[in-house]
Amino acid sequence: MKPVIQTRFDTEGNCFAACVASILEVSIDEVPWLKEPENWEDYSLRLNNYLKEKHNLKLFAFEYDLVTNHYPDILTDGFYIVSGKIEGGLEHSVIYKNGELVHDSNPKKNKIIKLEYIYLFIKIFK
Repeated sequence: MKPVIQTRFDTEGNCFAACVASILEVSIDEVPWLKEPENWEDYSLRLNNYLKEKHNLKLFAFEYDLVTNHYPDILTDGFYIVSGKIEGGLEHSVIYKNGELVHDSNPKKNKIIKLEYIYLFIKIFK
């Protein structure tokens, strides 16, 4: 993992793209980012097309278990993206490993106050 700092902020932010770039160790300019007024479904299709073509990967998302506040056992020994709400209600994404924060692409280091989703990369075998 090579930390990448996001280049766009607030509602036009590219923190998720910065997380992807960090984990893949590529330039943030190479990774698609969510553009307004695009919705998450359209963005994830574009992102997964990029991941498949360039890296033989697919992004897998699941909801964080808010009831037990527990990370699934699968989340060990690898980097993954966590997203959720920060102060002010904006969404933000950061990189975790083994249940611990390892990189926040925002220089302001806005703490996520409500974890919502976890994103893993899955290798596509041909």
